[in-house]
Amino acid sequence: MKTPMMTALALPLGITLLACGDGTGGGYDIDDGPLSGMVAGQSFTLAQGHTNWFLSDDEGFFGTFFGTSYEPCSDFDSPSDEAHLLGNIPTELGEHNFGLSQNLTFYDPNDNSNLIATTGVIVVDAITDTEVSGGIYAYYDEDNEVSGQFTVDICPEQ
Repeated sequence: MKTPMMTALALPLGITLLACGDGTGGGYDIDDGPLSGMVAGQSFTLAQGHTNWFLSDDEGFFGTFFGTSYEPCSDFDSPSDEAHLLGNIPTELGEHNFGLSQNLTFYDPNDNSNLIATTGVIVVDAITDTEVSGGIYAYYDEDNEVSGQFTVDICPEQ
């Protein structure tokens, strides 16, 4: 049997849970320049990125974003020991706000940690047979925040 106190506590909790969901809107500003900012407390500017066919599906590409150039899709000899970003890139064009299911991970090689940003947005502008492009704003803390435009290679099944 619910007491008045249980009902009073349940109502604000339910509202709080709804407010923390994936929601729509958001109003984040994405810089017009290349995806850049701070990753693991280090300056970061996107140099190269790719998707992983094995971890991708019809709803999203699994993308990795690096600050160092390399040959994507050839042998996946990417610079994975440096600070970088990982995340789902939706296959549906448009704005996708971050939350529990759509987010971006900041990888810190210093302690091998994955910091999951649920604050932000990814906008998918175009998808071709070989590339996906758009914009991202993601915030975890002052040492892990990025904003800007991206284009990454879609790697074929190997």
